[in-house]
Amino acid sequence: MEIAEDILKKYMLRCIELAKQAPDSVGKPYVGALVLSRDGATIVGEGYRTLVEHTNYLLHAERMALEQAGQAAKGGALITTLEPCVRIKPTQIFACCAELIVERGIETVIIGMLGGSPSMSMGSGIAYLKAHGIVVRRYRALNSNIQAELMPRKPLDSLLSMRQ
Repeated sequence: MEIAEDILKKYMLRCIELAKQAPDSVGKPYVGALVLSRDGATIVGEGYRTLVEHTNYLLHAERMALEQAGQAAKGGALITTLEPCVRIKPTQIFACCAELIVERGIETVIIGMLGGSPSMSMGSGIAYLKAHGIVVRRYRALNSNIQAELMPRKPLDSLLSMRQ
């Protein structure tokens, strides 16, 4: 799915707005995601990283957006501020987001920042998606916004490695 740069910027700004809806208890990184219909013209699902109600388990932005989109996600695109996860963490009760993206039939994924958590090596989510035939694109134009507003503060050398 081809998306014009000005439209993609609008969608990534929306993902940043969604990410800021996360409760403080979730902690950074805050993540926002949205799902576009097959024709790319309509947002059919939106989500942000939060906690499953009455628990300490994380609900990832991609999962929330895909659940909201339902069948309308098939053949569509997912846009997210942070690379989708491929490993299950102790605070996660659902399958990893990359598996769910494949299962739901998403054809294109557009990612802001690479994941850099200790449990996930950078680029592993992208590699998983590509291995399953999904077109993956990095959108770097708003990475400074994502870094400043949604990511935890890190030492300078970590910041530089995340900007690639």
